[in-house]
Amino acid sequence: MNLDPDITREDLQVFLDEADEQLQLLDENIVAIEGQENSSEGIQEIFRAAHTLKGSSAMLGYQEMTDLGHAMETLLDKVRKGTLAPTTVVVDALLASLDLLRELKDALVNEPDEPIDVTEVVAALNSAGEDSADAVSVSQPETLDLDDSATSALRDFLAESDDRRAVRISATLNEQCTWASVRWFQAISSLETVGQVFGTAPSASAIEEGTAGHNLEAVFGSTSDDGSIESLMTAVEDVLTCDVTSFDVAEVSDSASEPVEAVSGRQVARSKQGERTPTIRVDVERLDTLMNVIGEMVIDRGQLSQIGRELEANYKDEPLIQDLAKTTAHIVKVVTELQDRVMQVRMLPIGTVFGGFPRMLRDLAHGLEKKVDFIVDGQDTEIDKTVIERVRDPITHLLRNSLDHGLEKPAERIAAGKSETGSLSLSAYQEQGHIVVAVQDDGRGINPEALRASAVEKGLITKESAAAMSDDEARELIFVAGNSTAEKTTDVSGRGVGMDIVRSNIEAIGGIVNIESQVGVGTTIKLRLPLTLATVQSLLVSSDGDVLAVPLIYVLETRRIPSKEIHLINHHEVFNLRGQVLPLLRLRSALGRSPQKHDASDSDSSDYAVVLQTGETRIGLVVDAVIEPQEIVVKPLGSYIGDVKGITGASIMGDGRVCLILDVASMISAARQQGAFIAANAANRASQDEQHAELQISESQLAA
Repeated sequence: MNLDPDITREDLQVFLDEADEQLQLLDENIVAIEGQENSSEGIQEIFRAAHTLKGSSAMLGYQEMTDLGHAMETLLDKVRKGTLAPTTVVVDALLASLDLLRELKDALVNEPDEPIDVTEVVAALNSAGEDSADAVSVSQPETLDLDDSATSALRDFLAESDDRRAVRISATLNEQCTWASVRWFQAISSLETVGQVFGTAPSASAIEEGTAGHNLEAVFGSTSDDGSIESLMTAVEDVLTCDVTSFDVAEVSDSASEPVEAVSGRQVARSKQGERTPTIRVDVERLDTLMNVIGEMVIDRGQLSQIGRELEANYKDEPLIQDLAKTTAHIVKVVTELQDRVMQVRMLPIGTVFGGFPRMLRDLAHGLEKKVDFIVDGQDTEIDKTVIERVRDPITHLLRNSLDHGLEKPAERIAAGKSETGSLSLSAYQEQGHIVVAVQDDGRGINPEALRASAVEKGLITKESAAAMSDDEARELIFVAGNSTAEKTTDVSGRGVGMDIVRSNIEAIGGIVNIESQVGVGTTIKLRLPLTLATVQSLLVSSDGDVLAVPLIYVLETRRIPSKEIHLINHHEVFNLRGQVLPLLRLRSALGRSPQKHDASDSDSSDYAVVLQTGETRIGLVVDAVIEPQEIVVKPLGSYIGDVKGITGASIMGDGRVCLILDVASMISAARQQGAFIAANAANRASQDEQHAELQISESQLAA
């Protein structure tokens, strides 16, 4: 590719960043306009994105992207003017263009050996618009008039130096030129290198929207002579003529005519900033570094608070200690606010992940011969960027599975009394300090009996375990690696992989996956995610003198269990929690330390238990003591330590001690393979059968 040799690495990076934004807008809006002839806002959004890419790539000298952007813009102009409907053919052509635009953008970084050919896609775009009205109309030439603001700015400009002068520029383009707006944008940018443009006709908005004609008038202030100005203008491709005449600002009427937009990039930016907050781009690595520094400050905050409390307790009457306490309280407040502010900077709308899914599902639905109404809600819900990066693949798995296995084909849906078009929704919302992402469909649901049979057949569980499972627990088998009820494998899903990856990836970032399903009605899968991975809300507990942190996302409740309420079933400890038998897991055993059984003969003793839940699985974690809930800064263990069973990270407490963070998900997963769960399930099933029998007896007695 032959780019402008004057383009710097910084210019290229700015272009790449802006291109990512415009490509995201195209991705989010192209699918949405299919068949929607009245979606003027979405069409206008796509048109502007294509126009911006065309103009930016032209400034870069990237001809392939410019040609493709121009073809897209021409097609979209017909759609927005109502001379062409946004049919499937049109949308297919636009989506193919979007894919090629991404390939062209990536080529700027990867520099492929062979140039990328855009002629085929450009031809498809042209073909898609052949049935529309003939030519794209352009607006009538505007009259150049300066408003009061532009006139005042010009007078100030001239007053700063005697060398400065104002001129009126009149220029025309070759009649065969189809890129009038692009050429005028290039010409004005060239003028801005030696002076300032105070007004143009056509206006800045007409040039931006691609509706400029072949004539341009501009009021320009500079120290350059007429010949230099003419040379700048005619150096732009397709500029045929250029006349430069003196402009007398005194002749401008104070009553001013219709305002004309200034074209200066700086002036346009200021006018837009009047309506929205200015923003800057910051390298992600800088934010990560800043977050690490804040993490260290948060640790120091805890230690400072601890020292302050101890000094105040021992020397509370000392004036210096009282002053120190006030200063410490202020520092704690400032660090807390600083932490919150930095966290807000790292937050991104989860819609940055959702944007590509409509396109993906549209293509999959066509391939599977299914009809789907895809609904997205909660795109503005904000979450830490590190979490966003980790949830894209799990959400993709869930959506593909819902479309492939969840939703039926039209004929099957009609036979079941449903609409031939299935409903699939993706939503996000905040709930109790976490983000919940829900994928819901109105398809065939998940059959627990089929999952039991499949798991037994594949040797994943025994018949006894399957029989002891409730339906909710049986649905959890869908997350077991290798278990699938799909009748046949496809390129989309159904190979017995995917759902186990979803759970493992979500649990790896401290999240939880819950599943709700009803056969013939549909399925809802919820991902409960932490707002950030930098800190975690935890419950501090102790075991053998060590302080450990249990992520609160898994904690249902804490309670003291008298020894007499702990029972043994097949040599496994269980206890009864409001009618439900739960297995017990002693933390010391989970950490590989020598087990310490309770003394059943000591009826006065008791244990502390933290009731944990992941999915439909509950367990009681026995600890020495429950200390307090606390937000802690997560620190990785480091490669020199490696993976430690049952531990996911560490933190530093206020007193300087290291606090290990428990990997609850892996602990429960490991315990699930033990006999305690089978024993507890069997006890629960027996209790349910007994209650059912009692209910039948009561009903028969009532009937008698």
